[in-house]
Amino acid sequence: MKRMLLISPLVFFYCFTLSAQLEILSCDTINLVDENQCVFPEVTLTNSAISDGSCANDSIYWYVLVDAWGDGVYDYEYSSSLETSDNDITEDSNQNGMPDIYLPPSLSGEEVFILIQENIEMSLFIHSVRWKAMDACGSEIVCNSGFVIKDLILPSIECVQEITTGISDYYPVLELDDFLVSGSDNCTAMEDLVYSFDATLEDTDVSYSAFDGDTSLTLYLFDESGNSSSCVVELNYYQSPFPFTGVVKNVNDVALDGVSVFVERSSWLSSQISDENGHFTACVSQDFDYSIQASFDDGNNGISTRDLLQIQDFINDNNSFLNPFGIIACDVDHNFEVDDKDIEYLRELLFEERVDTGLWRFLYGRIEFEDESKPFPYDEGIEHTAESEWHWKELLGVKLGDVDHSAFSASLGLDSIQLTIENKFVYKNHEVDIDFFLPKGIDVRGFQFAIDTDMDFVGVKSGAAHITNEDISSTSSRLLITCTEADIMTDEIAFTLSFISSKSGELASLIKGLDKNPALGQNLVAEVYINADLETHPLQLRVEGEPAYKTKVFDLKPNPIYDGSMIDFELGSEAKVGIKIIDTYGRLSPYEVDLGSFNKGKHSYFFDRNDYNIHSGIYLFQFVIDYKAPNQGNAIFVKKAIIIESK
Repeated sequence: MKRMLLISPLVFFYCFTLSAQLEILSCDTINLVDENQCVFPEVTLTNSAISDGSCANDSIYWYVLVDAWGDGVYDYEYSSSLETSDNDITEDSNQNGMPDIYLPPSLSGEEVFILIQENIEMSLFIHSVRWKAMDACGSEIVCNSGFVIKDLILPSIECVQEITTGISDYYPVLELDDFLVSGSDNCTAMEDLVYSFDATLEDTDVSYSAFDGDTSLTLYLFDESGNSSSCVVELNYYQSPFPFTGVVKNVNDVALDGVSVFVERSSWLSSQISDENGHFTACVSQDFDYSIQASFDDGNNGISTRDLLQIQDFINDNNSFLNPFGIIACDVDHNFEVDDKDIEYLRELLFEERVDTGLWRFLYGRIEFEDESKPFPYDEGIEHTAESEWHWKELLGVKLGDVDHSAFSASLGLDSIQLTIENKFVYKNHEVDIDFFLPKGIDVRGFQFAIDTDMDFVGVKSGAAHITNEDISSTSSRLLITCTEADIMTDEIAFTLSFISSKSGELASLIKGLDKNPALGQNLVAEVYINADLETHPLQLRVEGEPAYKTKVFDLKPNPIYDGSMIDFELGSEAKVGIKIIDTYGRLSPYEVDLGSFNKGKHSYFFDRNDYNIHSGIYLFQFVIDYKAPNQGNAIFVKKAIIIESK
């Protein structure tokens, strides 16, 4: 829609006439007020003009332009020169870019009415109106006026009744939010409300330096119409320590979040949790004695067999590569001494036989050791005395047991190393030895992993990894394994473990694999450590090969049979299996046993003599293997058995 630009944005009265025979009576800006609404669905404007009556025709003709949006552009025209049938303000009948409507002429002194049918919001903007009156003699007069929609309802504000707070030269300002409970207005949106400590809208905060003692503060709230309300707060204040920001990091200069920090003076105690940047805030004074302590529970994160290896190396050789914080981390039991008890303590943590959530020790970030090779004993936290110089407060976190300071460190992203076993079939309730292999040509110093099996762990058999039963923790089907004395340089067996299977099947289905699921031990992420620098790689388990099966039936055990016997058999392919029992005279016993269908592989069946009325004697057990594959036919195996009835 084409819109006509205002000639002048100023609202003032002026007249232009050819013969000064006309006068428009109303050219002032008017305020439209409504206490019950913020938007006017329609606005009616009135005006009138008088003439000196010198024209034979006493009619006055009108042309009126209205800026309904308050943006300096005319939006509607009302004209006596339009067709009398033009009564739709939404149409532009004269095609000049503005919707128009017919405005009947008036007589001298008679009021003319302008109806603006558009929602017009409450605001401080002036909506311009241009009035033009003309008589039949050709005289005309023009004036500019306007109208404003006003809101007279005061905003609502509620303050706290009283504030008691500490002050210092380091914290001289109170924020507005400290005083405010709520504020609202009927027409102005919350984000457009203006708060101030001054009726002139100049101060949005207040300084402590403005007061000599307890005082009252007035808080003002202004809406968009300039209406204001206020409330009074009683302010009481006292001298307090100044706030400072400190930081908590680990020895790798990585921020620690979630650390509980405690600041204590003789008369008060404050605490705070460090944020994602390791920052914490506390109020202290350099003129007083105070202490800063911290505690942290990360769920034993970051402890591994690699740490156990390094602690053992330090005990054996007193390796100098460990810095003083590494030596402190070796002291897992926190008795200011590194010995075999720390190895035992750490192993119990790894195997979850012991729970200790207080392994973190926090030292002053500027700590200096008299002898870095012997950092014991040491002071924890920060102790500040009134006579000492004030420094930036930094707490340095050391995780006991985390000798390589790997807690929260990202994965090295190195290639995985495969731990392999050869797939084979295992019978239920039979003991089986499983050989584990590591790749040829790598210097494995140690490893850790957890597996979940359908077998019960019996013990360690042998292997180059020098694993003992003490290196393994077994709970139900879960097995946690660590190794700190590996010396594997060839493709020999790394270690052999013995199990008793709770069911028959292949190892590929009985061993669930390496996993870092917490159900398998949250501390035992599968890792292997190689070379003298203990380079860490992910460790993966691979079950290789597929057992080759031949159809055969093994001897009955036990034989002679008193109460029952276990029958093991192997199938080269899927088949249906049955047993016919024949005596020594070749007579078929009335008992035939249908074992059912079996897949390829090894299977077991327990023959219970008590289920059949078979007397003592010598019998032939004829096994009939009926293959399901076409053209394979069947196979028959015969096993001799002696049955002895129990007395």
